[in-house]
Amino acid sequence: MIINYLKIIFRNIRRFPAYSFINISGLAIGMTCTFLILLWVQDEISYDKFYENAGDLYRVLENQHYAGEEIFPVAVTPSGLAPALKEDFPEIIRAARYKSNYWLVQKDDGYITERFENVDQDFLEMFSIQFIKGDIQTALVEPHSVILTEEMAEKYFGLEDPIGSTLDINKGHLIKVTGVIKKPRRNSHLDFNFLMPFIYLKETGTDINDWGNNSHYTYVQLQKDADSKKVNEKIKDQCKKYHEGSTTEIFLQNVKKIHLYSSGKFAADLGGHGDIAYVRIFSIVAIFVLLIACINFMNLSTAQSARRAKEIGLRKVAGAGKRKLITQFIGETILIAFVAHIIAMILVEILLPTFNQLAGKQLDINYRSLHLYVCLLALVIFTGLLAGSYPAFYLSAFKPVNVLKGVLNKNPGNSGLRRVLVIVQFSLSVFLIICTMIIGSQLRYMQNKKLGLNKDNIGYFYVGPELRQKRNTLKNELLKNTDIQSACFSNQLPTYIINSTDGFGWEGKNPDDNILFHMVNVDEGYIRTFELELSEGRFFSADYPSDSSSTIINEKAAEIIGFKEPIGKTLSAWEDKTKIIGVVKNFHFKSVHNKIEPLVMYMNPDQYYVCFIRMNPDHITATVDYIEKTAKKLDPDSPLYFNFLDREYDNLYRAERRMQKIFNYFSLLAIIISCLGLIGLSSYIIERRRKEVGIRKTNGAGKYEIFTLLSKEFLLWVMISILLASPVAWYAMNKWLQNFAYHTQIKWWVFLAAGLAAILVAFLTVSWQSFRLASRNPVEALRYE
Repeated sequence: MIINYLKIIFRNIRRFPAYSFINISGLAIGMTCTFLILLWVQDEISYDKFYENAGDLYRVLENQHYAGEEIFPVAVTPSGLAPALKEDFPEIIRAARYKSNYWLVQKDDGYITERFENVDQDFLEMFSIQFIKGDIQTALVEPHSVILTEEMAEKYFGLEDPIGSTLDINKGHLIKVTGVIKKPRRNSHLDFNFLMPFIYLKETGTDINDWGNNSHYTYVQLQKDADSKKVNEKIKDQCKKYHEGSTTEIFLQNVKKIHLYSSGKFAADLGGHGDIAYVRIFSIVAIFVLLIACINFMNLSTAQSARRAKEIGLRKVAGAGKRKLITQFIGETILIAFVAHIIAMILVEILLPTFNQLAGKQLDINYRSLHLYVCLLALVIFTGLLAGSYPAFYLSAFKPVNVLKGVLNKNPGNSGLRRVLVIVQFSLSVFLIICTMIIGSQLRYMQNKKLGLNKDNIGYFYVGPELRQKRNTLKNELLKNTDIQSACFSNQLPTYIINSTDGFGWEGKNPDDNILFHMVNVDEGYIRTFELELSEGRFFSADYPSDSSSTIINEKAAEIIGFKEPIGKTLSAWEDKTKIIGVVKNFHFKSVHNKIEPLVMYMNPDQYYVCFIRMNPDHITATVDYIEKTAKKLDPDSPLYFNFLDREYDNLYRAERRMQKIFNYFSLLAIIISCLGLIGLSSYIIERRRKEVGIRKTNGAGKYEIFTLLSKEFLLWVMISILLASPVAWYAMNKWLQNFAYHTQIKWWVFLAAGLAAILVAFLTVSWQSFRLASRNPVEALRYE
């Protein structure tokens, strides 16, 4: 029976190659898009699920409460929290702190900057760290020990056994290698190459049991039978218990939810998170594209029903029942979907490197995985059922007596439903076009929005301890170059200022108000380098030595403090008092997802970690070479990694930019699939009207009149699609734009442009066939009758 069905399929492919090509290629393109997106979705939802204890592992987060704000969620916690949680709550069987530090590591005759993670011993068992060499029970017991990944062991020790060897960090501090481990999988929110004991931070002057400073990530492991909701309630006030005056509450987040449910939600979070909203959006896009391809198949199958009418009539006369015919037609569709899936997998292999580059991933296909073949089989069956269900039920309903007499519906395939399917198909395409245009508009808005500072032509590099001591000499040497317009030092990048405190007070402040102020350490060159504007007063100056105990605030902070004339007023911070000497106009120091928050600037030369340089845009390359040589001359052993600030601002919107690119490509493919179906459907319908056209031309109708007659129906369908898609797209994009504190407005012309694009594409698709038939000699059409 199956062999018979295969013969029928191949005969139909040979008899109608054009329609077969459109059907198979449309399904293949739809399945290719769907498979690529599902690969991406599968990778996103798999983050951190491979840990043995993933269901019981949690990150501890904070909800800080401040006057004038609902809640300020924070990802970092006090260093004293982890040991206190483990000691106070029996449901917590393990707890670990996690802190990143950048230190110099000697390699050959120079030093390389590497990122080290300081963790507690429990961290190793909590996160299923796989040891290649060393003992998991003792690897982090000694303060001066370090665990390396395989890659770092090879980088620093080659083929030698590194266990027992030492690394020189920060020029003279020796640490002993006690373990070599496998690097965490790429689909983990944690990424590390060096693990050191948390207690080592004592030697850097860090209080490892501090309750007044949030700068560490805390992880806990619960007992297998523990209820996380009940534990949440128990630990909520732990910070208040150990830190007098604290209004902070803590709560748990399972590690499996960190990647997709944290993006932009928590201050001072680890970077690189995904977003569950984008997973949902692209899942819908995958369904839309596959649905468009399946609608193509339905349309063409039902439109060609007359060509298979006699076959159906003969099968029914021979005893075939409706159920058997439905099984046959759905089976045929599944087999066609299987052929399309083979073509789709070839296309996936060809397109995967490009898609990886587009999505910023390293996706691959594991052909040894049984899960892959189950998913592919499910995709083929789902596509076959979706595309073949209606044609199967429609074709199997033909009455054999009418079929054999040649009495058929004059408009086979239920023209009403066919119109609906075309309208749905183009509605989905128009929806994707509108979404793509609005996403692009928001990206342009974010990139071109006035930030309150000028980020262009600014380079920066991190300064080590020696350069920090020689900062004045470094700055003077840099400014000798005429292509360097200004230079300054700070402790943070202006793209994400995360240092903050609620410890400021002032005259007239309500003692019950707990207000968070962000803080940034700058020097007197900051205003010129970033081209900030003053609203009142003046900026820091080398001519005023007392400025080291003064502050500058932004307009938002001035608004909250409430002084009509803030210049000269005093802010108190713990036991210190500082005088406000200036107010700068608000500028964005986070992405436009966030509102501008109160900011305080101060001067502390001991914390100048970053050097910023504004350069002449005409001589960037030569200027960077000069900067590197100057820095190397003052500190020859330390590496210098030079970057550009505009790249950091671009990275703030990397997820949105990737989203736009993916939308661009899949919207284009959706239009291509729709056009393939429209070509096949229009050629069939136009061909069926050949006799009508001949009669009209014989009665004097001109070819442009015929052309209009044949084309207007299709254009009407597309116009209805635009009317249906536009309000849905407006609602969806309006909801998406609410994720941004500052966003573009949805303009009316976006819908007009998307509609005109859809109409133009549809017109070009059907016009050639309409014009060709309208130009024919009517005798050619009539002599066939």
